[in-house]
Amino acid sequence: MIPVLISAFFFQRAAILSDPTYQELSKLVGGNWTSHPDADTLIRQHFEFGVEGKVIRGTGSVEVKGKTVMYIHSNLGWDPIAKKVTYVDFHNHDTIYMGHIVLKNGWLEYDFNEFADPKKHYEAKSRIVDANHYEFTVGKEVLTMERMK
Repeated sequence: MIPVLISAFFFQRAAILSDPTYQELSKLVGGNWTSHPDADTLIRQHFEFGVEGKVIRGTGSVEVKGKTVMYIHSNLGWDPIAKKVTYVDFHNHDTIYMGHIVLKNGWLEYDFNEFADPKKHYEAKSRIVDANHYEFTVGKEVLTMERMK
């Protein structure tokens, strides 16, 4: 049984590390990302690797007029059944989103639902513009995030 588990572990590691979507998302790791969608709002994000490079962990916040109104905690990992990058995202303590991300024509496409109410379905997309900028689009809202060193 142990050799089977060890073999599965290394196979899953190889699967995620060679996945084009995960490789593109890996470009977010390092530095701190910020956006100022308006004069009163500041969005902060930071991404790092976890679990021997097989998970990308994100932490962040949304501030309005200097007060934090939302904390964000996300994990990006591998769904071995769907064979896609999976996405789990907490906004504060009471809203959880889950779904998948795929890379299509240079865009990272997010397809996800609320955990508590799977009927609430969302789509978003993002793209790495260059080493220090990425765009994230939900509905008609487009955020440009900048890497701060």
